[in-house]
Amino acid sequence: MNPPFSGVLMVGSAVFLSYFTYRRLRDFQKNKESLTNRFFLYAAFFVSIALYVYGLSAFAYSYIPALLPIGAVVATILNMIGFAFFFCIPLNAWFSPRLYVFLTHAVSIFVIIIAMALIISPPASRLLLGGVVAWGFTPLQSCLILFLNAVAFSSNIFVLYKNFRESLDRTWFLRVVAIILTFVLTGLGGGYLYFGSNAVLLQYAYVLLFVGIVSQFVGSLGRGSK
Repeated sequence: MNPPFSGVLMVGSAVFLSYFTYRRLRDFQKNKESLTNRFFLYAAFFVSIALYVYGLSAFAYSYIPALLPIGAVVATILNMIGFAFFFCIPLNAWFSPRLYVFLTHAVSIFVIIIAMALIISPPASRLLLGGVVAWGFTPLQSCLILFLNAVAFSSNIFVLYKNFRESLDRTWFLRVVAIILTFVLTGLGGGYLYFGSNAVLLQYAYVLLFVGIVSQFVGSLGRGSK
């Protein structure tokens, strides 16, 4: 039996993102006072674990189909936690400490609402022809997830673009470009996965997600070994 297309790309994406997580851990160990380093580390960790769960549940579908929707619930909750940590980066940059604390609590409550919606009504996940998984989220779940995805990714792109314009260091310049490209491609590809059901478009979405994460891996390689 051929491995599922979705499972291969999800696990592959998780492997590449795990390397990025490792590099963020190195950054955090060098500067533990930086909230940006902390949030990037936590976000990358949770999202990489989510990708492993998505991918492995797709592999398990042929043996235990019930694991696919269970995996979708667990992975999506982990993914939303990761998105929330990504969103903390611009919140910390833009707002006063008091308002920042209030907004982070609001984001946490929003993630809990998504988690409850997933647990109460698990998605109708299924494997389509070509080994592509349609995750089968309800319209409400899709809207909540896409909203957090959109605000977290777009706000980070804005912050990174500002750094991109101000950067004179070539290494940092390449890192910022890679991260922006990652947010754009994974936002488009990953976003469609939360509501799409067309097998062909889902294949393109998985590829966009994979390419976006690989671009960040390539950007990490350009940082050198220090």
